[in-house]
Amino acid sequence: MNPEKLIKPDERLGNVVKVYEVLEYIVLAELMKKNDYAQNLEQTIIKSLANVGVNKGFLSQRLTSLIESGKVEKIGTDPDHRSRQLLRITEAGIEYFKRIASELPAKVKLAKKTYTAFEAYMDQYATMSLKQGEPIK
Repeated sequence: MNPEKLIKPDERLGNVVKVYEVLEYIVLAELMKKNDYAQNLEQTIIKSLANVGVNKGFLSQRLTSLIESGKVEKIGTDPDHRSRQLLRITEAGIEYFKRIASELPAKVKLAKKTYTAFEAYMDQYATMSLKQGEPIK
């Protein structure tokens, strides 16, 4: 039997929560509360993810994507730092946030299950020799 047919379509690795979804969720959730600067959003991401940061270039790319798709808009500039843009969520962004907020819980559950299983798999080989041909201890 085809192993792929034994797996539900929503339980494949491609459905595990993706980094961009985590970032977009946090950014949009924060912008639902108040308009904010990208630099502040970056700090919120770090705090929200137990001191795990994000590559500034990747975050900038995601913010640009949200702006270009009309989900977020620039509404001003910090008078003391012209490179700091004030951001606001749009109606399209609110609708998108509602959609991902309903989809992400199942994806997070699958991600936890997947990473727990992968950790157990790795543990099987934790004492494996890294030299080819040597037996596993």
